Amino acid sequence: MPNRKDFLKLSAALAFGGLVLPRNAKALYPAPAMPPVGLQLFTLFNVMDDDVNGSLKKVADIGYKEIESAFSKKGGYYGLKPKEFAALINSLGMSWKSHHVLGAPFKMPPGAKNANGCRWQTTRDSTHAEFKRQYAGVGR
Repeated sequence: MPNRKDFLKLSAALAFGGLVLPRNAKALYPAPAMPPVGLQLFTLFNVMDDDVNGSLKKVADIGYKEIESAFSKKGGYYGLKPKEFAALINSLGMSWKSHHVLGAPFKMPPGAKNANGCRWQTTRDSTHAEFKRQYAGVGR
Protein backbone atom coordinates (compact mmCIF):
# COMPACT_ATOMS: atom_id res chain seq x y z
CA MET A 1 0.00 0.00 0.00
CA PRO A 2 1.44 3.41 -0.98
CA ASN A 3 2.32 5.74 1.81
CA ARG A 4 2.34 9.53 1.88
CA LYS A 5 6.04 9.74 0.92
CA ASP A 6 5.53 7.54 -2.21
CA PHE A 7 2.42 9.51 -3.14
CA LEU A 8 4.34 12.84 -2.98
CA LYS A 9 7.24 11.43 -5.06
CA LEU A 10 4.84 10.13 -7.74
CA SER A 11 2.87 13.39 -7.77
CA ALA A 12 6.06 15.45 -8.12
CA ALA A 13 7.30 13.22 -10.95
CA LEU A 14 3.99 13.51 -12.80
CA ALA A 15 3.91 17.30 -12.36
CA PHE A 16 7.52 17.62 -13.59
CA GLY A 17 6.78 15.33 -16.56
CA GLY A 18 3.72 17.42 -17.40
CA LEU A 19 5.90 20.54 -17.58
CA VAL A 20 8.73 18.97 -19.59
CA LEU A 21 6.85 16.74 -22.02
CA PRO A 22 4.88 19.42 -23.95
CA ARG A 23 8.12 21.15 -24.94
CA ASN A 24 9.65 17.92 -26.22
CA ALA A 25 6.50 16.34 -27.68
CA LYS A 26 7.08 18.00 -31.06
CA ALA A 27 10.31 16.02 -31.42
CA LEU A 28 8.42 12.80 -30.78
CA TYR A 29 5.46 13.60 -33.02
CA PRO A 30 6.47 15.87 -35.94
CA ALA A 31 3.65 17.73 -37.64
CA PRO A 32 2.59 16.17 -40.95
CA ALA A 33 3.75 18.02 -44.04
CA MET A 34 1.05 20.11 -45.66
CA PRO A 35 0.33 19.34 -49.32
CA PRO A 36 1.29 22.05 -51.82
CA VAL A 37 -1.38 24.63 -52.62
CA GLY A 38 -2.77 24.49 -56.16
CA LEU A 39 -4.91 26.63 -58.44
CA GLN A 40 -7.27 25.77 -61.27
CA LEU A 41 -6.40 28.19 -64.07
CA PHE A 42 -10.04 28.38 -65.16
CA THR A 43 -10.23 30.85 -62.26
CA LEU A 44 -8.23 33.23 -64.48
CA PHE A 45 -10.17 32.44 -67.68
CA ASN A 46 -10.80 36.07 -68.68
CA VAL A 47 -7.22 37.28 -68.11
CA MET A 48 -5.04 34.22 -68.71
CA ASP A 49 -4.96 34.48 -72.51
CA ASP A 50 -3.93 38.17 -72.44
CA ASP A 51 -0.55 37.50 -70.79
CA VAL A 52 0.20 33.83 -70.18
CA ASN A 53 3.75 34.32 -68.88
CA GLY A 54 2.83 37.26 -66.66
CA SER A 55 -0.27 35.56 -65.27
CA LEU A 56 1.62 32.39 -64.41
CA LYS A 57 4.46 34.41 -62.87
CA LYS A 58 1.95 36.16 -60.59
CA VAL A 59 0.40 32.81 -59.67
CA ALA A 60 3.85 31.45 -58.75
CA ASP A 61 4.75 34.63 -56.84
CA ILE A 62 1.61 34.30 -54.72
CA GLY A 63 2.87 30.89 -53.63
CA TYR A 64 0.92 28.36 -55.65
CA LYS A 65 2.95 25.22 -56.35
CA GLU A 66 0.54 23.15 -58.44
CA ILE A 67 -1.78 24.10 -61.27
CA GLU A 68 -4.61 22.57 -63.23
CA SER A 69 -4.82 24.01 -66.73
CA ALA A 70 -8.15 24.57 -68.47
CA PHE A 71 -9.31 25.18 -72.00
CA SER A 72 -8.32 28.49 -73.55
CA LYS A 73 -9.76 30.95 -76.03
CA LYS A 74 -6.46 30.68 -77.94
CA GLY A 75 -6.59 26.92 -78.29
CA GLY A 76 -3.88 24.55 -77.18
CA TYR A 77 -2.66 25.37 -73.71
CA TYR A 78 -3.16 29.14 -73.69
CA GLY A 79 -1.74 29.28 -77.20
CA LEU A 80 1.23 27.05 -76.32
CA LYS A 81 2.03 23.48 -77.20
CA PRO A 82 2.01 21.01 -74.29
CA LYS A 83 5.83 20.85 -74.08
CA GLU A 84 6.12 24.65 -74.10
CA PHE A 85 3.45 25.02 -71.44
CA ALA A 86 5.05 22.32 -69.24
CA ALA A 87 8.47 23.98 -69.57
CA LEU A 88 7.01 27.37 -68.59
CA ILE A 89 5.28 25.90 -65.53
CA ASN A 90 8.46 24.07 -64.46
CA SER A 91 10.61 27.19 -64.95
CA LEU A 92 8.38 28.99 -62.43
CA GLY A 93 8.85 26.26 -59.82
CA MET A 94 5.33 24.84 -60.18
CA SER A 95 4.04 21.48 -61.29
CA TRP A 96 1.26 20.81 -63.80
CA LYS A 97 -0.98 18.28 -62.07
CA SER A 98 -3.98 18.09 -64.37
CA HIS A 99 -5.93 19.57 -67.26
CA HIS A 100 -9.60 20.49 -67.06
CA VAL A 101 -11.42 19.45 -70.21
CA LEU A 102 -14.90 20.24 -71.44
CA GLY A 103 -17.83 18.04 -70.71
CA ALA A 104 -21.35 18.10 -72.07
CA PRO A 105 -23.52 20.07 -72.21
CA PHE A 106 -21.27 23.09 -72.57
CA LYS A 107 -20.89 25.68 -75.30
CA MET A 108 -17.48 27.15 -75.99
CA PRO A 109 -17.29 30.92 -75.69
CA PRO A 110 -17.36 32.72 -79.07
CA GLY A 111 -14.01 32.38 -80.84
CA ALA A 112 -12.65 29.84 -78.34
CA LYS A 113 -10.99 26.59 -79.39
CA ASN A 114 -10.49 23.32 -77.59
CA ALA A 115 -6.88 22.29 -76.89
CA ASN A 116 -5.22 21.33 -80.19
CA GLY A 117 -8.47 22.33 -81.92
CA CYS A 118 -9.92 18.82 -81.68
CA ARG A 119 -12.31 16.76 -79.61
CA TRP A 120 -11.42 16.61 -75.93
CA GLN A 121 -11.00 12.82 -75.93
CA THR A 122 -8.16 12.99 -78.45
CA THR A 123 -6.58 15.94 -76.66
CA ARG A 124 -6.80 14.25 -73.30
CA ASP A 125 -5.34 10.98 -74.52
CA SER A 126 -2.40 12.53 -76.36
CA THR A 127 -1.47 15.09 -73.71
CA HIS A 128 -1.91 12.84 -70.71
CA ALA A 129 0.02 10.05 -72.37
CA GLU A 130 2.91 12.37 -73.19
CA PHE A 131 3.11 14.26 -69.89
CA LYS A 132 1.52 11.74 -67.53
CA ARG A 133 -0.74 14.28 -65.83
CA GLN A 134 -1.92 12.92 -62.53
CA TYR A 135 -5.57 13.90 -63.05
CA ALA A 136 -8.01 14.85 -65.79
CA GLY A 137 -11.07 16.85 -64.81
CA VAL A 138 -14.26 17.03 -66.84
CA GLY A 139 -16.55 20.00 -66.30
CA ARG A 140 -20.18 20.25 -67.19
